[in-house]
Amino acid sequence: MLYVPGDIVKVGETLLKMAVDESQVNVQSVDSQVPVQENGDLVGEFSSGADLNTAGTGGVLSTPAVRHLAKQYGISLNDIQGSGKSGRVLKEDILKYAVQKGIIESSGIPLGDHLQDELGSAEVIQNPNDKKVTLRGFQRAMVKTMSMAAKVPHFYFVEEINCDAIVELKASFQKQTTDPGVKHTFLPLLIKALSSALSMYPLVNSSFNEDAMEVVLKG
Repeated sequence: MLYVPGDIVKVGETLLKMAVDESQVNVQSVDSQVPVQENGDLVGEFSSGADLNTAGTGGVLSTPAVRHLAKQYGISLNDIQGSGKSGRVLKEDILKYAVQKGIIESSGIPLGDHLQDELGSAEVIQNPNDKKVTLRGFQRAMVKTMSMAAKVPHFYFVEEINCDAIVELKASFQKQTTDPGVKHTFLPLLIKALSSALSMYPLVNSSFNEDAMEVVLKG
């Protein structure tokens, strides 16, 4: 199996290879070496089997980006011990292996910087209606205290609310529905209530920028 579930495979790519018996494998390996001629002269040989051994992934778990990186350095994923979940080969594994084998030189830059170059920087999309509020005085001191408190165990406060009226409202909607295929749930009612609450209390719908010490009220 050359790919795993979830991979994106181009049209025409080989999905799997099957060896029926040893004799056919030997014949296939011999036939795979095809002489390349140019203007009637033999200029070299192309071994498709060697390329498949280099680029083949076998049963190795990896993403298309990782396989592309391995192909770029001419590394076989079968030679690398993956450090990801279930033995998945990560980009870090490819780069470490390349440095160990002398394929690329270690310039003293941390591995994470190599990955940053490979992955690029994520672009943060901001809503033009967002409003930034700089914290001062008591609020600033409170945020510092809360940030320190985030490093210790937390407790949670739960308040019970009587929702009998919402249950009756949903039941009435269901009784008035003429289409039997339509099923009413509590989710739309909760979304409506929460959206109204966020409009009334915008500080709940906000995030905190610790570097600038400001609160971003979401628009």
